[in-house]
Amino acid sequence: MERVPYVEGLIEKTADVQQQREHFGRRFCKNPMAVVGTVILLIFALIAIFAPQIAPYSFEGQDLKNLYAPPSNAHLFGTDNFGRDVFSRVIYGSRVSLVIGLISVGIGCSIGTFAGIMAAWWGGIVDHAVMCVIDIMQSVPGLLLAIALSAAMGPGLVNAMIAVGISSIPVYARIVRGSVLDVKGLDFVDAAIVSGAGSARVIMRHILPNILAPIVIQASAGMAGAILTAASLSFIGLGVQPPAAEWGSMISAGRAYIRNAWWIVTFPGIAIMATVCALNLLGDGLRDALDPQEK
Repeated sequence: MERVPYVEGLIEKTADVQQQREHFGRRFCKNPMAVVGTVILLIFALIAIFAPQIAPYSFEGQDLKNLYAPPSNAHLFGTDNFGRDVFSRVIYGSRVSLVIGLISVGIGCSIGTFAGIMAAWWGGIVDHAVMCVIDIMQSVPGLLLAIALSAAMGPGLVNAMIAVGISSIPVYARIVRGSVLDVKGLDFVDAAIVSGAGSARVIMRHILPNILAPIVIQASAGMAGAILTAASLSFIGLGVQPPAAEWGSMISAGRAYIRNAWWIVTFPGIAIMATVCALNLLGDGLRDALDPQEK
């Protein structure tokens, strides 16, 4: 029985996609630092998910008889100035920091991707208007823009995520715009337009899948930046407010006692450093694995 050409095309396309996935997996696994970063990130994700089962104490629980207790068997990371277990607060703080990173990146990536595609696809006045707004936003450093937005909206978890997300929009918009301009003039896009496909279909089916690599790479690096920015906002009192457990606010609360109770600021700082380092290693691994020159 003779095969239908359309079915043959689907089979070939499926096989090609499967082959690309296998090549990506092999290239990624050949990078030991990327694998280490992925493992560390997975550990923090599991800690955040199972925080109530892992933490020996409540993050709000106070033991007024054990103020500034050094690390011991009873309190692995010691206690703070309110007698709260630092280990439990670091565990619960992973939830807040990872959620801030994910949602902030989601906000910045979605809005920036939409703006970049709109500017590159339609061009002309739309491109000039969108990029004018992006240039204005990018003229202010990301941290200062996040501080200004957070101060205007007020401190809090939700406002911190919105502020960090908005401050990252220009980066995604520029990356997506450049990627769309590179793909826009290729033959398969012209063929889709000639065949009668609308703008939305061309963008969703042909352009967006071919520009995902730089977006994914930037998102992994952007999440690390979002966690640092959120911690900075909490450190100066514009982010997550006490008594919530968040690494930046923990460092801010413990900085006055750093000489006598170093553990209050050290362990949250190590958690921030490990998470950001893991995300950067993951981003480097994704960049190398998705590099077209390596395919």
